[in-house]
Order: sequence, then C-alpha cells, then structure tokens
Amino acid sequence: TDASPYGLAAILSHRINGENKPIAFISRTLTTAEKNYSHIDKKATAIYWSVKKFFQYLYGTEFTLVTDNKPLQSIFNPEKQLPSITALHLNRYALFLRQFQYKIQHRSGKQHQNVDYFSRAPVLKLNSREIDETYVIYEVLINQISTPSTITAERIRLETTKDPELVKLK
Repeated sequence: TDASPYGLAAILSHRINGENKPIAFISRTLTTAEKNYSHIDKKATAIYWSVKKFFQYLYGTEFTLVTDNKPLQSIFNPEKQLPSITALHLNRYALFLRQFQYKIQHRSGKQHQNVDYFSRAPVLKLNSREIDETYVIYEVLINQISTPSTITAERIRLETTKDPELVKLK
C-alpha cells in the first residue's frame, strides 16, 4: 500500500516461485479532508482502505501487508498491543485489521516504487461502464489464477502420503 499528497494505492499480489505476481491494482484520489491528513495518517488510511477493498480476497487467509512507513509497522503489528497514545482513527483502523491474519512488513521507499506510482497518479472518477469493464477484467484474471485443479482419489492418496500427520492415520 502507499499514499501520496494526491491519492491512495495498493497492489494485491501473490508469490509464485518466490516472485510476487500482481493480481489487482487499486488507487483513488484523496478526499478534500484526507488531503489535510498528516503523512502517517494518509499511509494508515491507505492500509485500511486497501484491506477493505480486497476484503473478499484477504479474509480468512494469511497475508503480508507491505508499507514504506516504519511507525505503522509497529502500530498495526498484530502481535503487539496498540500504543496507549495512538490517535482514535488509527485505533479504529487497527481494530478493523485485528479480524485478519496478517504480518506487516516494512519496505524502503526505493523498493516500493511499483505502488508508489499508482498513489501519485490515482485513478480519477470513472463512469459506470468503465468500472463494470474493470471488474470483468479482474474477475477473469482471478478465475484464471485460482481455478482449482481436478481432485481425484488418486491425487488425494498421493498428497496424503506427503503429509507426515496423515501418513500416521494409514
């Protein structure tokens, strides 16, 4: 995730053979009120907004949040308690994130350029036809990468022999 003086952005990706492969890109312009937020508040809003947007893909799965803001790594760390002097909206964001299984990772700004671009060139308002076309493209891409292979009795037997716990049940 990332935020700039102009917008918010996030990339949903997954690792294949040790390499991150993007699934979806989202961005939006900041509202008038959000433009007045401090730098850390914009970055926190980007995390909150992106997790809400990708809720259907993230809920119930373990994932890694990547941010280029070191303090947010501590504030949103699910293994730590919230600092007692945290601003109320950051508290609200952190409580929202508690329902997910995630790790938060800091990445330097130089290594965070892919999402950095999208936050600096956010998508302006689209008409409903463009939005519908975008969702169709996302749906096709998601279906292509997540279509499960056929499960057969042979495959179950083979995979069972690979699992040390299930082998004991034989």
